[in-house]
Amino acid sequence: MRTSSRAFFAVVALCGVLAGPADAQQLAPPPLPIPTALPSLPTALPSMTLPSTSLLAPLVGSAAMQSEVRRVLDDLIAHLTTTYASRVRGMPLKLDPDATEINAYAGCDGQGKPFLAGTQGLLEAVLAIAETHACDELDHAQSYDAYMKAVLPTLQAQKPGSPQLPPSVVPSQCMIDLRVLSHAHELFDDIVAFAFGHELAHHYMGHTGCAINDSPFTQGLAAVEHLGQALVPAFNQPNEIVADNVGLFDVMDTGRAHRPGYEYSEKGGLLLLDFFAKLEGAGAGLTAFSRSHPPSTTREGWVKSAALLWHLQNP
Repeated sequence: MRTSSRAFFAVVALCGVLAGPADAQQLAPPPLPIPTALPSLPTALPSMTLPSTSLLAPLVGSAAMQSEVRRVLDDLIAHLTTTYASRVRGMPLKLDPDATEINAYAGCDGQGKPFLAGTQGLLEAVLAIAETHACDELDHAQSYDAYMKAVLPTLQAQKPGSPQLPPSVVPSQCMIDLRVLSHAHELFDDIVAFAFGHELAHHYMGHTGCAINDSPFTQGLAAVEHLGQALVPAFNQPNEIVADNVGLFDVMDTGRAHRPGYEYSEKGGLLLLDFFAKLEGAGAGLTAFSRSHPPSTTREGWVKSAALLWHLQNP
């Protein structure tokens, strides 16, 4: 649960003039070549962009976060090609209330029907990443580093706890700054778009075997790859590259349609992967997310490469 001070600040923020992103137009992603080598790219994240005329409401509580995930997911589906969208439109989204598990995956139920799943722990981590980076970008703080330092012992424990943002990590001035709260909402959406856009791609690209009839994969294989195995099978690596690339193209197409507001970009993916890379590098143990996906540092290279291709095709 959030602290009482955070709830107070959220109420204060809600008194401002708040608005959501503008409706987007239908765009179809261009054909995506899979790169054979990674280009040299700058290590800095893309510059942040803030809407000039409106602010977003802060995300307070699990219900608000879960509703936002569904909204972002529907937005991503709306910007797929007609064929891809028809395979995943209306797909169930299952959100596990477990706050100690950090994971998202694509799966097939007992009747062979596709679904997407995520945990409350993942949403808590995403919100913490978003809030700390928003404060750092607008208030020149060091909240994200402080968050990682504070949360690592919790996640390294024999019985890991929640990645929820601890009290007092974010300076109080950030928690009452409407610009910071709005930008945290934007970053939350950007990160969620990457995380669930990747899993969505596994379905419409046929990797799970239950979203399309002509997929060469089987329901059993989907269960092995996405429901908590200790290692990612080597033969699944090409699927992960495709899901990162195609999923990111959908994210960035959707973001471009949000102009002149905040645009989704590769930034959300790189923020999330940096979080997991730090966990993996600190020996915090393998989260369910890490067990079902390739190493985060490897995926960072794929994301940068796909982003460069998209920018070249969409100047």
